[in-house]
Amino acid sequence: IFLLSKASSDLFPVKIIAYKKRLILAPNTSPIVNPIQNIEIIPANGAYLAFDSFSVNSESGQADYGQSFTIDLTINNIGNQTASNVQVRLLSTSPYVDILEGETTIPSIGALGHYTIEDVFCIKVADFVDDGTQAEFILDCYDGTYAWASNFRMTLHAPKMVLADFRPLANVNPGQNGTLVVSVRNMG
Repeated sequence: IFLLSKASSDLFPVKIIAYKKRLILAPNTSPIVNPIQNIEIIPANGAYLAFDSFSVNSESGQADYGQSFTIDLTINNIGNQTASNVQVRLLSTSPYVDILEGETTIPSIGALGHYTIEDVFCIKVADFVDDGTQAEFILDCYDGTYAWASNFRMTLHAPKMVLADFRPLANVNPGQNGTLVVSVRNMG
């Protein structure tokens, strides 16, 4: 990949380094054959905040139907400067989750550092959701000057009942009452 210098009309080679679905440009001396279009470029100077990971704080350790729980969420600063007084907001586009508490402030995240927000964001999963549904979230960060947005998904869990077996306890003739034993299995 070649970039055009703002100071002159010279082209100079760069290599792309992938980090958490973001691309970073660095000097490169090897030739690049195929151009790439529509890529996000991380600035060479400044902070750049990106979602890293989350964990669910519930008894089962997962996002179960009908439950409210908090999450621990880690944000990385992959930039070369500290980000200070960062307003963080958690949003969701999923109809199966409600965010009960979705805002906090991070005092600072150093260059190439990370910050874990513990037990702040509170989420409620709907009572009726299919097992394995992917809920999409947006993490917005803003330091008063710059804004960063990251997306992530959370798997929602619910029972998935299937009929395993059924049989009468005795022979039943037409018009008679009888007892039927039904076995179900939770595959969720």
